Parts: sequence; C-alpha cells; structure tokens
Amino acid sequence: MRRAPEAIGLVALLFAAGACGAILGLDDVDFDDDDAAVLSHCDNELLDADESAVDCGGSCAGCGEGETCRQDSDCLGGACDEVCGASCSDGARNGDEDGVDCGGTCPLCPGVEDCSEPGDEDGNLLADCADPVCWDSQCVPIPDGWLGPVTLVQARAAPGCPADWEIPFGEGFTGLSAQAAGCEACTCGLPLGGSCDDVLVELFGGGACNGAPKSVVVAGALCEELDQTGVDSIRVPLVMGTPGPCPPAGGKLNAPPPEWTGAVRVCMGTALGECGAGPCTPSPPDGAPVCVTQTGDHPCPETWSDRRPLYQPGGELDTRSCSPCACSAAMDGPCSAEVSLYMSFQCAFPSDKVQSDGLCMNTSSFGLDAVSLSKISPPTGTCAAAGGDPMGAVVPGEAEATVCCLPPRATPP
Repeated sequence: MRRAPEAIGLVALLFAAGACGAILGLDDVDFDDDDAAVLSHCDNELLDADESAVDCGGSCAGCGEGETCRQDSDCLGGACDEVCGASCSDGARNGDEDGVDCGGTCPLCPGVEDCSEPGDEDGNLLADCADPVCWDSQCVPIPDGWLGPVTLVQARAAPGCPADWEIPFGEGFTGLSAQAAGCEACTCGLPLGGSCDDVLVELFGGGACNGAPKSVVVAGALCEELDQTGVDSIRVPLVMGTPGPCPPAGGKLNAPPPEWTGAVRVCMGTALGECGAGPCTPSPPDGAPVCVTQTGDHPCPETWSDRRPLYQPGGELDTRSCSPCACSAAMDGPCSAEVSLYMSFQCAFPSDKVQSDGLCMNTSSFGLDAVSLSKISPPTGTCAAAGGDPMGAVVPGEAEATVCCLPPRATPP
C-alpha cells in the first residue's frame, strides 16, 4: 500500500499477514479405483428409494434448509413444512444465523469474527475473508505508482472523512455543466458606397423628345457647354448602378460561465490487515467505492476500470462562439441622379433641374447653353443577413487528479 508523502507522517498502517490468503485444496486424499465402493441410493445423486429429496430424507441423512420433505424426520433441523426449515442444530449456517448453528435466533456464537486477525473467531469454519461477515472488506493489491486504498465521499454532505477512512487527501470537482452558446441575431445596414453608370443627357430638336436625340452629352460635376441651338426638349434616362456592401451587425455571444456541480472528497482508509494480495480495506460508506488515486490525468490500471477524473474550477475547455455575421450583396438598381440646366456657357445662370427618371422636359421657353451633374446617389437596396449560429461546447480539460475505482463487487459465492 502506498501513501502520499505528506500522509506518511500522519498515520502508520498495520497489516495482519495472511488473513485472507488461505487456499482450500485436497490434501492426503487417496483415490483407489480398484477398491471403489458401490454407491448406495443415498449418494447416487438420484431421487430414488424413500428419499424426500436427492440423496436425503427417509432412510438417508436428513435434508438441509429448503430441501423437499414429507415429515420432520426428513430434515436435519427436524422441522418440515413441505420444505425443511432452518435449525440451530443442523450443522449448517442458515436462516439468520451468524455462524454454524449460532447467532440470530440461535444461541450466541462463541466469538465474533475479527476480519483483521488470522483465525476463525466465530467458530463457523470460515476464517476472515472467507467468512461472509468479512465480505464488506476487500483484499486489493495497490498498483505501482498509485496511492490507496481511498474512497470518495460528497464534500458538501459532511465536513470531513468517514470512520476508517479518516485521512483527507484532497477535494476535486466532477459533473461539468454548461449552457449551449446563445447568439444575438445578425442584421445588415444599408449599402455603403456603390457605383453608377454615366449620366446621359439626350437633346432633342423637337418638342416632347420625339424621334432620335439630336445629340447626347455626359453630365459631370464640371460644367458641360452645349455649343448648339435649336434644342427644344431634353431627357435624362434612368442611370443604373451597383450598390456597395452592407455592414453586418449583431451575432454577440451569450454564454454563461460553466459550473462544476459535484464536489467530492478523497479519503484514505486505514487497512484492517493484509490479505495475501494486498491490504484488507475497511468497509467503505454505503454507496462509496474502493479506489486508488494519482495526481494528473492518467488511464486506469487493469481491473480498476471505474475512472473518476477530478478537476479544479477553470479546468475546462470552452470553445463556445458564434459564427461571423455576413450580408449578401444588394441587387443592382437605378441610381438617383439630378442634372442642372443653365442659360449661359459658364453655368452661371441656372434655369431648371431635371431628374434621371426618363421623363421629357420642354426647353423651348428658355435658352439651354450648359449642363452639370448636381447630385447622384447609388442604389439603396437591402441585403440578407447570415451567420450568428452557435458553435463549440464546453468539455473537461486535463484532470488535476485521477481516481480509479473497483467496479461494484458481486457477493462472493
């Protein structure tokens, strides 16, 4: 059994050698096939003759507890109720007896079995770990590099360690709980910037913009002189353009901090003695396992298959996030353009303004000698938002300590 260095000075563990190491066998038995006796009906493993159960009752030896019977004389205990009942004189440990024909409702046994000392103190022919009263103890070899035996108790349920497991070895956390990431909805603003095609001004010699234009000029920010006469109507066709990108917004992460819901205390036990394979552990508290431990994150040794990693707050990996917000491109559309008209070549005397709506304007009432582009705006389409989807999760990181426990143990035969 191995102890943490800091625990060695606190406790000295005593072991009783060989308490559970006995191996039952057949000694000094002489099997002589030539002199084998013919089996009687009482030991032929058949239900025959006057037997009430296989090889017992009637003219054979009495039957044990639970065996079929016809009368009291068929039973070792002398009590028949269709099956033989328990007795305090049938030479077997049955009923509520603590030993062979003693304890429970029978007379007290001559002694109480001491699981930590060699010997059959209660006189039931079963010593130490072979005795059912010691089955709560376990003979466990401690793997190299591990400390034990230890057990785990709920740290919030009691301030210290339980009896027989009184050496506190530290505390840790289990049961990582974390909400999935929540993400604010993504939105898109109006397009920023953009581009427009040339703004064309069509000049017609007749009214109502009939026929083909007499000439076409491109309106710009600078004054464009019109060195011609006889212009009676003008028209500015629709100006097509491409909107700029829409700025995305939103997608903010909402992720409350993770929590460790279980706090456990590692308690080291004081061995009852030595049981051949290793220390004979005390009985752990109800529902608690028998374990070994080691600092750091490790796989469990063979047979210690119940792995219980322990963590400290912050010992988790949090990858929760939101996918980036994005905006689709807005659809192309008409720009909003306005052209100023002047009655002088130097654009000194404005006469009117015309919109890029494709409508015809009659100019026969004033002289038109120059034009300039006074205003233009790219299309103002809308964009579709995408993104803002929750991603990632919270998972345990590297354990501060590893506790490996024996699986739940079946009752020995």
